[in-house]
Amino acid sequence: MKGEDLFNALGKIDEKYVEAAAPKKVAFYRKSVFKGAVAAAACLCLIAGGYSVASVLTARDGNLPEISYTLVMEGMGYEGTDELALSNSQDINPWNEDIKLDKLPVYKNLCYNEGKLSQTYFNILELKKQAEDLADKLGMHYGNTQISISHDQEIYSFSLETEKGTVRAFPKGSNITVRESDFTLIEKHMQSACSKNSNSKAETGVYNEYSVDGELLTSKTRTYYKSGNITEDIISFNMQSHYLTESGNYITGSSDNYLNGSEKIGDYPVISLNKAKEKLLRGEYISTAAENYVEGGKITEDVIAKADLIYYTMGNQEYYLPYYRFYVKSYSGDSDFQRYAYIYVCAVEDEYLGEITVFDGSLQ
Repeated sequence: MKGEDLFNALGKIDEKYVEAAAPKKVAFYRKSVFKGAVAAAACLCLIAGGYSVASVLTARDGNLPEISYTLVMEGMGYEGTDELALSNSQDINPWNEDIKLDKLPVYKNLCYNEGKLSQTYFNILELKKQAEDLADKLGMHYGNTQISISHDQEIYSFSLETEKGTVRAFPKGSNITVRESDFTLIEKHMQSACSKNSNSKAETGVYNEYSVDGELLTSKTRTYYKSGNITEDIISFNMQSHYLTESGNYITGSSDNYLNGSEKIGDYPVISLNKAKEKLLRGEYISTAAENYVEGGKITEDVIAKADLIYYTMGNQEYYLPYYRFYVKSYSGDSDFQRYAYIYVCAVEDEYLGEITVFDGSLQ
């Protein structure tokens, strides 16, 4: 179930139960290691060697505001992947370990709604217009409409039912589901929803997920428009990708458009991969994987398989910041394949970071 579907489903739950089940806030600080309790049902742990509460202001650019924010990390189990998925997927992330960056933009998520599951930047009329505009561009004639509402009656998405399928607009993107595998409509959706310019070209990769016994569970194609400017390509890949999923006679195209409801607050100095690795080895990181999940019980050079650079956009984030994501060898359990836990180190220089609060994702 996708996040937005879960939000819609929660509309049927009494608000008092939603509030009781909401994740609790846990603050993490540099030079102290906190090991949070996990929810019994979710088996979710957060550990961090964290972030300073008092930032060093003397060295930083006064034109860039200090960032204090809440990072939401929650889910079943822990975030990660395995060797089968890595070897059978075509990753199109434009960043690689040879690329050196001085700065990257940071965005404030205008859709962020503190303490709530829904997001309210766009009102119902704006979402309705977005859905209708997209349907008009695709030539999908609509009649009946359906409104998806979150638990507290705030609008989360707006859906149009058409003779060819469903068109939906939500705060951070759009989605269409069409019958008879109509790739023409999916391609038009990608072109209309993702940013591009005359010099850009579409880059497409395949991402597979497998069960513990090696069975292919899902296969999705991901496309973004590449311009050749590394910063623009990183933003396009992370903020405006298009996904294609097939299931029987139905095909779904989903487009991220995080920039549509975001405000750029500045280009921030970023640390190098080597510096991020040093912080990782010192225990200054955020993860949904407890340290005892790591192969050998401790993060060392030997268990770091690879790294990439992403913007953490999952869930209801207050800011979109760049992170180095490390793939760390973890215990494989019942799987015959090597598993890797995702461990994150914020790429923004420390002196620009204020207090960081993390939702631990527990149900306690």
